[in-house]
Amino acid sequence: MMEIRVLVYHTASDIPQETEHIVTVTDSITIQELLDKIGSGWADLSDYYPMSGAFTWNEPFLPYLFVDGKASYNIGFENAKVKDFLYTHNISDHTIRVITGYPWAGGPGVLTLAQLWEDIYPVLEVIAVIATISGFSLKDLFCRLRTHFTKMKQPPQTCFDIVFSRSRWNAFELARLLDIEPERAKELLRLFDYQYDKSQMQYIQGKCTDEIRKKLSNVEVRDI
Repeated sequence: MMEIRVLVYHTASDIPQETEHIVTVTDSITIQELLDKIGSGWADLSDYYPMSGAFTWNEPFLPYLFVDGKASYNIGFENAKVKDFLYTHNISDHTIRVITGYPWAGGPGVLTLAQLWEDIYPVLEVIAVIATISGFSLKDLFCRLRTHFTKMKQPPQTCFDIVFSRSRWNAFELARLLDIEPERAKELLRLFDYQYDKSQMQYIQGKCTDEIRKKLSNVEVRDI
C-alpha cells in the first residue's frame, strides 16, 4: 500500500485551478482506477512524454511504460499500473499531475509513421556533427532503429523520449529496455552526447545533450 498525491489541473474552469487528492493504492492499481477514485474518469498525461506525448494527447493511453525491465508501448490507462508509471518517470515523491477539461475529442492528426522516420534523419545528421560521433555509421544505426521500432508501430520520438528519460544510463539496461543490441544502445547514447564515464561505468549526459534534445523536439509531427 502507498499514498499517491494527484494534482488535477482543470482547464475547463473560468479560472484554471488545481485541486489535490490523496489516494491510498495497492501495487496493482491502474491509472484508470486512480482517476476513477478521484472522480475524474479521464485526464491527460501527455506532458510526461515531451516528444511522444503528441501522439497520445487527449487520449486514454500512454506512449510507453517500463514494465519488468522492458519498454511496453501504447498502454491503455486501464492496463497501465501506477507503480510502473512512477518508476518510468522517476517520480520519488509519489505525486502525479494530470490535466482535465479538454474538449472530448482525439488529439491533432499526425504524420504517417513512414514520414516521421523520414523527416527525422536529416536532423540526426546535424546532431551527429554536434556530438562529433565517430566509429560507427549513423545510417546503419538509423536503419536498424527504424526497422525495429516500425515493427512495433512506434515513431522515433518514442525512442528519443526513453533515452532522455534518464540523465545517465547503463548501456546494457537501455539495450534490454529497448530490446536492441548493446552496441546499438551505446551508439544511440553517443549520438545524443551521453559520455562514457569509466569510473562509474555509465553513460552520462554531456554538454550538448540539451541542444540535441531541443533540435529533436522541434521536428514537426502533426499533419498541419
